[in-house]
Amino acid sequence: MFMSYDPTGAVMAVLMMLLIPLLIFCCIIPIILCVWVYKDALKRDMEAAIWLLIVLLVPLCIGCLIYLIVRKPIGGEERVSPSYTAPATAQATTPYEERAPALPETERLIEKGKKFCPTCGASIPAQATFCPHCGSKL
Repeated sequence: MFMSYDPTGAVMAVLMMLLIPLLIFCCIIPIILCVWVYKDALKRDMEAAIWLLIVLLVPLCIGCLIYLIVRKPIGGEERVSPSYTAPATAQATTPYEERAPALPETERLIEKGKKFCPTCGASIPAQATFCPHCGSKL
């Protein structure tokens, strides 16, 4: 009535306890990555199905890394650095406003009760004695 000890059975049990969660993890992570890449590619107006296939077929998450490097900004437009645009001429913003005459920017600001700081050039109220931007005395 002795029970025989099987050392390989214990080793196999430990291996299965480690191997099954590892296999589940290795199957779930690529699926999550594929779903995320597909949805993100749709948001960025890219070919979502092609990127899904790339992420599925290229091993070791390299497809996902490639996608992160080459993806477009949201909306599909290329990034453009902002450029300075000159101020628009004085025009009415609503049909009910009267059109202001085309005056230089400094004259329009003086009419509105503003002036420019001689030190920093910021637009400040006409009655100010100190510049609120740089603190110099006017």
